[in-house]
Amino acid sequence: VNNTGASRLENENIPGDGKFDQSYLPSELELQVSRIDFANMPAFAKTEVQMMKDYLNKDHVYKMDSLGMIKRALIDDNFGAFGGEAFAANGWRNFNPLVGRDSIRELDFASTLNAEPYQWAYACGPGSYTTCGSVGATTTFTAYDVHGVFTFLFGSYFGDFDAPNTFLRAPMCSDNPALISSWAGRPNQFLHHMALGENIGYSNLQSQNNDGFLYGPGGPTNRMVHQALLGDLSLRTDYIKPNGKPAITSTATTGTNVSWTSSPDAGVIGYYVYRSHTEFGTYSRRSGLLTGNSFVDSFGTEGMKYYMVRPAKIQQTPSGNYENLGIGTVDSAYCYYIGFDVNVPEAGTKPVVQLYPNPSDGELSVVMYDVKEGDAAITIFDNVGRKVHEQKKQLAPGSNRIKMALDYLPAGTYIVEIKAGSEKYAGKWIKN
Repeated sequence: VNNTGASRLENENIPGDGKFDQSYLPSELELQVSRIDFANMPAFAKTEVQMMKDYLNKDHVYKMDSLGMIKRALIDDNFGAFGGEAFAANGWRNFNPLVGRDSIRELDFASTLNAEPYQWAYACGPGSYTTCGSVGATTTFTAYDVHGVFTFLFGSYFGDFDAPNTFLRAPMCSDNPALISSWAGRPNQFLHHMALGENIGYSNLQSQNNDGFLYGPGGPTNRMVHQALLGDLSLRTDYIKPNGKPAITSTATTGTNVSWTSSPDAGVIGYYVYRSHTEFGTYSRRSGLLTGNSFVDSFGTEGMKYYMVRPAKIQQTPSGNYENLGIGTVDSAYCYYIGFDVNVPEAGTKPVVQLYPNPSDGELSVVMYDVKEGDAAITIFDNVGRKVHEQKKQLAPGSNRIKMALDYLPAGTYIVEIKAGSEKYAGKWIKN
């Protein structure tokens, strides 16, 4: 396309200029992407920074399950069948699995949402950059307090959401901002995954990659590059009130104890505990589902650690049930452990350390693979952290087997700690 006469300079397109050079996706999209953008919206008497703050504050409140949101949906259809495209099917089809057919209403968009909140809203009508026929204009969102958390709109020119005071971004700029605003109709969007716990970014990615055979009807513009999601792509439909901030106590003889106060959500069935080496790093799950309010972490490497606790409940939706995890609460402390985590080898390779037989009646073999020559120290602790056995062994290069007779130890669970040079390993051994 070589077009230098577009009505907006931003829409002019010269081959090789980096704009619109691909009309269709060249391959499957791999990343979930969204945009939160309040630039160039002068109709709202707030700065871009203030609108961003307002949005993020409401986003946080919603994720803390503090909005008291009623699970219902609104549709304002001003196109009808439109030659079979039926744009408002993006409301009817998607909202049914999310809230159920009895919670969907066909009502006026602006006046209804000004009077009462809806979790889901869809509106379509003949459009311009700043208006939607029989729905409203950008200025509607300055005059009305529109309560629609997930908002989907369709009309001409809405895809140009970089235009000044564009209608598609207006819901996110209002005093009570929508958290999602998206252009749905060409092609169709599919959101049913969210009914069983997926985030909206996942559903948007599936819709972008839809070729019309995965989900139908796809619409006449399947897999074209213009599809976009405005808002926080991590948003889900259901959230749990979080548990209290974890309290962490740790000693070298008892390991690290994590405790917390319960979530006020009556449906919570338990909690999961996670750990990370850094505040914003990867959190690995350390526990199974816990029905109590504390957890002892016995294995790790001494140092500063960050613990996160998340509540869980069985969430019921019109589409079925799923395990819903709440937003985690986090605290940190300098932590000690009575044993070291076992290194997990890559699939198809030998383990670094093996303990066998396990369980056993008293004989224990420690096999170490691919080690360097040097000394190894083996220490065994009982389940309260007391040292009950210690021995040293000179290692030869390669694999080594260290056999121990531990008949004198009472039946129970023990931690076997192995130090070889700078490497440290630990594992659980059970004596019958």
